[in-house]
Amino acid sequence: MSSPSLILHHYPMSPYAEKIRTMLGYANVPWQSVVCKEAPPRPHLEALAGGYRRIPVAQIGADVFCDSHAISDEIVRISQCESLTDEALSDADKALIASAEGQLFFAAIRSCTSLALALKMIYLFSFKGFLAFMKDRQSLTQGSSIRIPGVKESKQLIDAHLAELEKMVGDEFLTGTAPTQVDFAAYHSLWLMQSMGNKKAWKKAPKTLSWLKRMEQLSRPPSHELAPEEALAIAKAASPRAIDPSDTQHEAIGKAVSIVPSDYGRIASAGTLVASTAKTWVIAREHEDTGLVHVHFPKQGFELIPA
Repeated sequence: MSSPSLILHHYPMSPYAEKIRTMLGYANVPWQSVVCKEAPPRPHLEALAGGYRRIPVAQIGADVFCDSHAISDEIVRISQCESLTDEALSDADKALIASAEGQLFFAAIRSCTSLALALKMIYLFSFKGFLAFMKDRQSLTQGSSIRIPGVKESKQLIDAHLAELEKMVGDEFLTGTAPTQVDFAAYHSLWLMQSMGNKKAWKKAPKTLSWLKRMEQLSRPPSHELAPEEALAIAKAASPRAIDPSDTQHEAIGKAVSIVPSDYGRIASAGTLVASTAKTWVIAREHEDTGLVHVHFPKQGFELIPA
């Protein structure tokens, strides 16, 4: 019997979803698509993942993967793509990833702030959808440990980041002839900046712009579009994959816990802890629309809270 296909719950202009869509294309992993609203409520995702409200979320049968780090690990597991493994990363690579997905991510978003951006978002989301999106993004940063840079500082950060990438870009990718996690981490926020029409930043970074276009070409369309109800039915008809007994040694196994992002969007997902690996928490949840599901979170960037 063939393995169930990966389902990506996403929306087109999500930078982190673009990171995963491009990675799926590069790793040649078939995927199905569920297009979500740009802002909550998203009832089908609440059924699958509890309170977790970031995009994207991936699903394979009755296993649900939250955060792009957990999804990336799953893509590596499926594809066995060696260039995407953590073993391919140096300490300098890891530092660049942390920087690109931290303050530089918010700097790239802030650098897009303009009337042109607002008009494009209204065109994509509708005026009502744009207002809901902006309200939601403001609430995401409440209680956040992330310092959001101002417009002037954002420009300085982006200019310095592009100057660094301009020195790194070779004939093809940032660290060699094949893209690594560094490329995908550096790509997605700059993709948003480029998509939103910010052209000034690229004048001093032509090699980086060419690299960005090569990255964009890696993306592949989904094999099938699903309605949210179909994804829920797939979860309900499946069973979570087996847990390795070696992953059940944590003292909280079998107990009620909550898992919450440690930086922003600090909304908890509650369940029963069923596995703890070196990199991942897994909680079991049940809902009438999904049956039993296992929800996977990376330990990096998340906290486990006893109930």
